[in-house]
This record gives sequence, C-alpha cells and structure tokens, in this order.
Amino acid sequence: MSLYVPTKTTMNNPLRGLLAGAAAYKWGGGCFGTIIVFLLVYWLLGSC
Repeated sequence: MSLYVPTKTTMNNPLRGLLAGAAAYKWGGGCFGTIIVFLLVYWLLGSC
C-alpha cells in the first residue's frame, strides 16, 4: 500500500507575473522601485 504525498505546488507563472506586475504598478515609486517591487513580489509568490 502506497500513500500519496502531494508535492509542493507553486503558483501558475502567468498569474504570478500578472499579480507581481499589478503590485509593482501600484506600489512602485519610479523605475528602479517598480523593478525591485516586481522582483520581490514575484519571488514571494513563488515561495507560497
């Protein structure tokens, strides 16, 4: 008898990018800040 152990699922990449882009647009303060916010939110969504 084997037990099914689900693997860690990550967020779908297009949805992850869309949410990170929306957050960067909303919270980013200028060009550099927007890029930093996008990368941070993209990374955080990938880890949940």
